[in-house]
Amino acid sequence: MDGLAAMGAKVDFLVPNRFEHGYGLTPELAEIAAAQGVDLLITVDNGIASIAGVARAQALGLDVIVTDHHLPADTVPDCIIVNPNQKGCGFPSKSLAGVSVIFMC
Repeated sequence: MDGLAAMGAKVDFLVPNRFEHGYGLTPELAEIAAAQGVDLLITVDNGIASIAGVARAQALGLDVIVTDHHLPADTVPDCIIVNPNQKGCGFPSKSLAGVSVIFMC
């Protein structure tokens, strides 16, 4: 966040309540982000299975970057994905925690 802010970006965050919003990037969370004026939505430690949430965010005009370490299914969201476990990734450590994945960005 500090790096983006240092480059002039207006940065904020939202820690969703799993019981209120569900797990991962849901369509509802995409709508909340869009209502707050977000241009770029970056997930941390989730999103690899959030196909509907990413699609909704994109339909609302948001760009999406998913950072995750969980194992992907055969179908993943149509966005930029940073995940050492995705097919074709040559990064040697497949056991990174989600915090390490976003730190590597």
